Amino acid sequence: TDSSLVKLLPKIYSNISGALTGENQFEKAIIYSKKALQFTNYPDEQRYRIILHQSIADAYVNLKQLAAAKPYLDTAVLLTGKFNNGIIKLLMFSTEGNYYDQAREYKKALAAYHMAYQYADSNNNTYLKAEAADNLAAIYYKQKNYSEATLYATEANRIALSVNHIKVAASTFNTLKNTAEAKGEYKAALQYAGQYKIYADSATNEATQKTSLSLESKYQSQKKEK
Repeated sequence: TDSSLVKLLPKIYSNISGALTGENQFEKAIIYSKKALQFTNYPDEQRYRIILHQSIADAYVNLKQLAAAKPYLDTAVLLTGKFNNGIIKLLMFSTEGNYYDQAREYKKALAAYHMAYQYADSNNNTYLKAEAADNLAAIYYKQKNYSEATLYATEANRIALSVNHIKVAASTFNTLKNTAEAKGEYKAALQYAGQYKIYADSATNEATQKTSLSLESKYQSQKKEK
């Protein structure tokens, strides 16, 4: 029925937004998330409204549009506080950390990333735990706290390699290189630089492959439509 379809639309739009975000098409992702926000009175609405606000905030942050991101981030934070879901809180704190990182408010970024790290750990989500530890390492490096940067980068690197998270592995090798260089440990820095290049190249190849597969899928769909 038409009413049943309407109730499915917020989820459909949310899924489309997520797929577009995965392809770094943030402007289009925002459009579909905002479309989904126009609907009310559908199943699991509270959870979806949190995810949608968080997704829009995250997309705006990635577009370096912090002023546009802030109201959506504030709403996501407010709604998340009333909703007991560890994974959603993890994602919200990650977005909040990214926002404050971009705003160069590193103390607030650290607080948010530490919360994301704790929720990833308590939910046994090793993939997102690697990302949280990587983010912490990057902030500590910016603060010139090289001991903490090395600590979290080493942990993130270990986890990333165990779950084949190539992007985080590359990022952590880069942080380890930078911290070693800052401490005058040039031999170690050179070794980390070599590892960084290997994994950065792999991450680029992985991203290129995903783009090619996406384009192939779109091309085949277009042929079917014709």
